[in-house]
Amino acid sequence: MLILTNNSKVKTYFEGRAQVIYEEKRPVELLKQARDLIHQGHELLTHPLSGSISPRAAPYKSMALSRERKELDLSSLRLIEEAIRAYEGDEAPILNHPQSILEDFKEVDFALIKGAQEE
Repeated sequence: MLILTNNSKVKTYFEGRAQVIYEEKRPVELLKQARDLIHQGHELLTHPLSGSISPRAAPYKSMALSRERKELDLSSLRLIEEAIRAYEGDEAPILNHPQSILEDFKEVDFALIKGAQEE
């Protein structure tokens, strides 16, 4: 499995367990990077809009993709394109969260990706 994340907690946990691509980017930029990987033949293994937090309110995003490359998976491409539109179209303001709230967002993102990996 390949993990694409901007969450240092996810990076630390998955190193040695999966291939990790850690980028300090905004979530929408990670989604676009995931789209590029999908075009290269990787398949989404987790939904890019998991969780119930408004896309622009959550500063962390982690996604699992297949490590192997195959033919273009149109279902993955459709999901990632819809996620990008949701992030770009979300009217919620980008908030400047205190460090304690950022840590909570990290934990939520970590729990979602770790739970998906355990299934």
